[in-house]
Amino acid sequence: MTIFLPDSKGTGIKPGTVHFVCSGRHSKRTDCTRQAMLIEDVEELVEDYYSRVQITPAQQDALAGMLHHEFDRLMAADIEELERLTTNRDRLEGEQDRLMQAHYADAIPLSVLKREQDRIVAELDQVTRRIDAHFGDYADARGHLYDALGLLANCADIYTRCDDTNRRLCNQAFFTKIYIDEDNELRVEHNLPFEMLLDPQVNANALTWADAHKTRTSTNVPVGKGSSLVRAVDPGGIEPPTFSLRTRRATNCATGPDWNSV
Repeated sequence: MTIFLPDSKGTGIKPGTVHFVCSGRHSKRTDCTRQAMLIEDVEELVEDYYSRVQITPAQQDALAGMLHHEFDRLMAADIEELERLTTNRDRLEGEQDRLMQAHYADAIPLSVLKREQDRIVAELDQVTRRIDAHFGDYADARGHLYDALGLLANCADIYTRCDDTNRRLCNQAFFTKIYIDEDNELRVEHNLPFEMLLDPQVNANALTWADAHKTRTSTNVPVGKGSSLVRAVDPGGIEPPTFSLRTRRATNCATGPDWNSV
């Protein structure tokens, strides 16, 4: 559906009002029977959706705890690779020192020094980038998770206070598509990471994990390395929930509204 300002007779729509209409139906390209809807009615549906999905502080803490615990487990699983890279880095840095000492003692010519230094620098650069990536990926994912949970804990309040432009940006950050059915029921497809964070099963698992963690902590029983409650988490799947995400917003008929056309 798209925004439409009707100005012709026989449309059944009051002139001067702004509606969402099916672009396919309006251009007679489809046999869609979806009736036009006032923008205010659509906004009410979206506002109601945000109020229903806004998470509680308990949910926010449980999700954060469970997912950060999973990140810890994944990082620990990579410890052998990290140790190998660190050992290799230390070896290369030792080679650099010995090479310079040999050159100062006139044991090797300048041409050999340059060739070996170039080799060591190239290998060091590769190893260092892999070590940095190991920590950077998880650090970025943790930061994005924090931002996403913060938005989910306040999404209804934020949306209510936004103007039209920022409401559109909110919707682009949260959704890839918005559908409005014939019975005016709103359905959505979420962007990452909200698709996972709003999954009812993930939320139930998080609350279960939080209760189990409290029990273990109170009885001084060590928390295990992993949890079957946590679905596989890929740090790359925790995308930044920024309002500048380039996404699609649509109802069941076409693309989302262009507020600039009003």
